[in-house]
Amino acid sequence: MERKTHRRNKKLKCDRKLTQNRHRKEGAFIMKNTKRARRAAAFAAAVVMAACAAVPMGSSFSASAADYKITINDSTAGHTYEAYQIFSGTLSDSVLGNIGWGDGVDTTKDVGGKTLLQAVQAIKLTDTTEPFKDCTDAKSVANVLSKAAAAVGEGEGASTVDMEITKAFAAVVGDYLSATKFDAIYDMGGTTPKYAITVADSKPGYYLVKDADNSLNDKDDSYTRYILNVVDNVNVNPKGTYPEVEKKIKENVKNTGSQYTMGKYTAPTQYNDVADWNIKDVVPFELIGTMPENIGDYTGYYYKFTDTLSKGFTVDESSFEVVVHVYDENNGETKYKLDGITPDVVAVAEGTTGDYAGGSTITVAITNLKSDLTYYTWDADGSKWSDTTATGKIAIDKNTIVTVDYTATLNKDAVIGLDGNPNKVDLTYSNNPNKSGNGDKDNTGKTPEETVVAFTYELDVTKYLGDKSKLANDNEGTKAGFKLSNAGETKWATVGADMKITGWVDTAADATEVTTDATGIFKFIGLDDGTYVLHETKTPAGYNTMAPLTLQIIAGTVQCQDYMEIEAHDAPDEVLTSLKLKVGDANPVDGTTSDGIVKTEIINQKGSSLPSTGGIGTTMFYVGGGVLVAGAGVILITKKRAKKDAE
Repeated sequence: MERKTHRRNKKLKCDRKLTQNRHRKEGAFIMKNTKRARRAAAFAAAVVMAACAAVPMGSSFSASAADYKITINDSTAGHTYEAYQIFSGTLSDSVLGNIGWGDGVDTTKDVGGKTLLQAVQAIKLTDTTEPFKDCTDAKSVANVLSKAAAAVGEGEGASTVDMEITKAFAAVVGDYLSATKFDAIYDMGGTTPKYAITVADSKPGYYLVKDADNSLNDKDDSYTRYILNVVDNVNVNPKGTYPEVEKKIKENVKNTGSQYTMGKYTAPTQYNDVADWNIKDVVPFELIGTMPENIGDYTGYYYKFTDTLSKGFTVDESSFEVVVHVYDENNGETKYKLDGITPDVVAVAEGTTGDYAGGSTITVAITNLKSDLTYYTWDADGSKWSDTTATGKIAIDKNTIVTVDYTATLNKDAVIGLDGNPNKVDLTYSNNPNKSGNGDKDNTGKTPEETVVAFTYELDVTKYLGDKSKLANDNEGTKAGFKLSNAGETKWATVGADMKITGWVDTAADATEVTTDATGIFKFIGLDDGTYVLHETKTPAGYNTMAPLTLQIIAGTVQCQDYMEIEAHDAPDEVLTSLKLKVGDANPVDGTTSDGIVKTEIINQKGSSLPSTGGIGTTMFYVGGGVLVAGAGVILITKKRAKKDAE
């Protein structure tokens, strides 16, 4: 139920804003939730052999002329359960006697130089514990199993050894099965689907129930641990759980709300499924993987992330950081950064079409999570990873989380607009505790893909001179030049010949000056959602230079959404919901989400003219003359006063 609860909480945290296209998406939504329901129906708890063999050999059970039925309480479709008779016997007074090997095992088969009995005799739980060492036949083997199963079933006197005895036996006998078996039928009747295996009334005994070999390889599922049980219309509760994987991309501008959680792990701030970035920005990603509930049934565990990037991203192979997160009973976290885990980055296979053509595939594989690993621990002061490596086993359990953090640069091949630049991941994991418990990478399952997407946009500006009748490119001498900065004018754009962003520099002097093309247009391709300042750096002769102009690209994207989880890129408009451009203090105007373009226009006005006759120059002359006359008056008055004084 943890998987189901996790998915539900995730949906509650995400503001999907999908109302406008709900009906169009209805069919895909059903597909998605059907998948989730299947995944949520993972078996609830690990069933070890000892627990399943609760009816000991020699116990009484009713016998009738009717066939026996083994009911497997598993509602998940897709399993191919089989039952093999391991021990046979005769019924007398409801007691199984005359115990021998059943026809479901091949006692003469040679596996590694040992017959079945020899292999059972060789079972060692510890250096001093060899429970079957003195067994000489099927009956004596069955007696050992009966005592261990009875202890576990009664709940008293049960020990780890008791539980491990039947687990070890089942693992060995699984290599000696014959071709004789009973197959399960998936029963859709009743309120809960289940599997039923019918066993002939003439063949009572102990049966091993298992998934058919290779039936779940590369599927999002896990093999059930071998179940050993006595036939008497029994019910068994198998358990085989599997991990889950998520991928997150950091959003650098928008407020993404609550942080994403998975189990006891909380992702960093602003990591979700949708983001916008500039071309040439370094974009952080995080992969998150869980453990199966029955991880304790494995002695080893293979774990591999396969991450595929579209061609719009170039991965930094030196940036990878693989961390194992372990939690105690009080939810305290211990982090181990693995050393020596090298990502393998290769080009997407030739012939690939669609979103990932020309991209790259990254694999990050941990051969055995339960073996000795080399790692760094987080310093006690919480400031950095320790400078000293350690080696040993990490206490992996069902709450353990594995994360992979890395960066990739949004490059010139990035898709502009609605289709975006998707990136996907799946997880390959050990799925057979019976045969691949040592981290055998050939016995594995695979999760469904999880996808994130990055968007980027284009700014188109048309330049006019005086009015819209005259473009800025009417002739070479009137061509205008511009540079683009961020809002604080601390970063300036460099642009290639194709008008795509090539980087961001610290000074205007190092920025690229773009000029109008033959249609009076200039562009900046590959911009993030956010605020920019457009500076006119070259003005056509006779015209005024434009004051710096503030431009804001406003992209409406749904944050924390399970992008493409339905495995069909059929509703991207429900992710990129709107695109607008705000120029100065004006109201935002719509761009087009399909091609990711926002547009505006600039009109240069003509500069001041030289004065003409009768114009402002004449006025200045009269003003000047007035001043002179006034000056003469002052002189005249002064002279008169001087003459009077002389008299």
